[in-house]
Amino acid sequence: TLRLQEDYSLGFTRKTPNDGFSIYGGKGKYYNDIHLSHKGLKGNGDFEYLTAKASAEEIFFFPDSTNLYTQTFAIDEVLSGIEFPQVSNTESYAHFMPYQDRLEVDKRKNEFDFYKGQASFNGDLLMQPTGVTGGGIMTLDKAEVNSNLFTYNASWFGSDTASLNVFESGGAIAFKANNLRTHIDIKMREGVFHSNGAGSFVKFPANQYICYIDKLKWDMDEDLLTLGDEVASSKGSEFISVHPHQDSLIFIATTASYSLKDYIIHANGVEDIAVADAIIYPDSGIVTVKKKAIIQTLYGARVLADDLTEYHTFTNASVDIISAHKYTASGDYTYTDAMNQKQQIFFKEIRVGEDSVTMARSDVETDKPFHIDSKFDFKGSLDLFADRRNLIFDGYFMANHSCELLDKEWVKFRSEIDPKNIVFKLDKELYNDKQDLLSTGLVMRFDSTDIYSTFLSKKGKTIDSDLLKASYSLRYDKKRFAYVIGNPDTLSDYFTLYDKTCKTSGEGIVDLNLNLGQVDVKSIGKFTHDMRSQKKEFEGFFMLDFMFSEQAMILMAKDINSSYNSFDDFDNVYKNNLSRIVGEDKADVMYTNLVNNIPDDVQVEMNHSLSFSKVKFKWDHKNNAYVANGPLWISNVNDIAMNQIVDGLIIIEKGINTDVLQIYFETFERQLYLFEFKNGVMLSWSTLDSFYNKLIDIPDAKRYFGPKNGEGSYRYKAVDYDVAKKMMRLIEKKY
Repeated sequence: TLRLQEDYSLGFTRKTPNDGFSIYGGKGKYYNDIHLSHKGLKGNGDFEYLTAKASAEEIFFFPDSTNLYTQTFAIDEVLSGIEFPQVSNTESYAHFMPYQDRLEVDKRKNEFDFYKGQASFNGDLLMQPTGVTGGGIMTLDKAEVNSNLFTYNASWFGSDTASLNVFESGGAIAFKANNLRTHIDIKMREGVFHSNGAGSFVKFPANQYICYIDKLKWDMDEDLLTLGDEVASSKGSEFISVHPHQDSLIFIATTASYSLKDYIIHANGVEDIAVADAIIYPDSGIVTVKKKAIIQTLYGARVLADDLTEYHTFTNASVDIISAHKYTASGDYTYTDAMNQKQQIFFKEIRVGEDSVTMARSDVETDKPFHIDSKFDFKGSLDLFADRRNLIFDGYFMANHSCELLDKEWVKFRSEIDPKNIVFKLDKELYNDKQDLLSTGLVMRFDSTDIYSTFLSKKGKTIDSDLLKASYSLRYDKKRFAYVIGNPDTLSDYFTLYDKTCKTSGEGIVDLNLNLGQVDVKSIGKFTHDMRSQKKEFEGFFMLDFMFSEQAMILMAKDINSSYNSFDDFDNVYKNNLSRIVGEDKADVMYTNLVNNIPDDVQVEMNHSLSFSKVKFKWDHKNNAYVANGPLWISNVNDIAMNQIVDGLIIIEKGINTDVLQIYFETFERQLYLFEFKNGVMLSWSTLDSFYNKLIDIPDAKRYFGPKNGEGSYRYKAVDYDVAKKMMRLIEKKY
């Protein structure tokens, strides 16, 4: 019944029955007072919708909705069928739309209590027959989950897109995750988060890292976060350092755990980490990241350097990763020689150089020499550069030759060594580990009493004279069982030690250590020494320059050239010697002409008074002399070419103050020629009368030459038959 109300409007005031009024066709229910006036239909009591209950002092009922400001609000838990969570609050604003089956509830003062105090919610809720949803921030223990749309169940809630913040005890963010598909089980005390794509990542502020994840699991009671999914299709979690000095260091882990108790990232299944030019492979795939982006030292790791050439691998390495471009380490390295023999080297210092190239240094123990291969030992330091295939040896090597007549020395050097093709680059002067100067080559004793070989060994006396010495490089020739020192250029001087026979040979420009005043001698060829038999020989070019009658030399040249005994055995040794004198280009032309018997002019480099292109000297120990006895190849006399063979003898006796040169030969026409130089005087005789007469016709003054270039005076003269006969008799007696 309508009655006049206090505001003079028609209306009514009444109470609902104990079981309340069904409202909106049974969509909801209301209990307690209801009042109608010109202010509308209002209530003061309890409102129910589904499992939600609200108490309000002022409720506004409209034909299509209800608004109420609650003093209490609660949703009762439903565990079966369509589940509903337990929710409670005090002051809130609710808007009920019965014909849309929607109850919207907004927070007014306090946050909503969820799951019997296990969580709270700061945001707005929507209740429908299909369940409860909401948008805002869920707070659990030391964590916040933020989403525009949560779906709530009796014991869990979730979201397709949410963020997670986990806090330290002091309130700072310890862990932050963005754009994740979220499922948090309150009963199991567990949260599971899945990636929504490229924008899904987590932050570790204490560690100064971010991580792009596939999956994240949060154990609330253990304060433990587990990242990654071990399924085969998982790409793993990508960790990126945001430390300002780590240059965005990156690694990918199959799984990882993060403790909110110590704030340490424990990454597993890390296949590799790229640092500078190296690839670092952690042992068992384990990487630990402490606070401030400090990566715990990796033990038992493998390091590949560099990432392009893949020349070098370190194993059992201890590695400290500093940034994306810097690391330090120590580790083992396997050295493999040409015979596939392996040796372990420990590199105590591995680091990145200024040009971002990995470099390493190892010190070889002095009490246990390192075998470069079976022929060479080493002690010292080894340097490794990742962009170079071979190690650099810096220290001392020893040649393991089997010649007992040569002392072995530790030889100082620094050289890059290819174990498959070992070649030592040598300094011009070599020293042993006691800083004694070493020698390689053929040496004559200072008193001219003997010739001996050195091979990376000390001279008998430092003042002993070098006949031939070699340097530049050292290698072992397996085919010849020989150590070879010299330039790879075939025209350079080089020296060979034959390991099994204890023989040496030197090839190139040979200084016979002669003291012949103004008689100039050039010798190019091969000097051999058999150290066991003490046999010493030189074979090659022997060219002399001396002042003499030009007309007499022309006559001698014509006589020699009248022979048909020309030589034609031009081998590569001859060609190499020729190349050392005139150069390769000229030698090629000359050699071709010689082989094809084509006349050729004498090259200026060959233009000497008397040029022997092939002589074979033997060292005479008894007389301290070089002796060539037998066929003598004469290539030219001054600028007259001939290439003839004569039978004769060349003797160079070493003296105390001066040496003696004697040349004696017979031509095809049975003419004899004799030259002897001693104490500044060149004596000559011949059975060729015209030659002899030319000499005696020259005045003494024209046959005399004063001192020159520090050498004493020089003169030449003819001797008669008796003197010549005596000279030849002495030669025959001695040689």
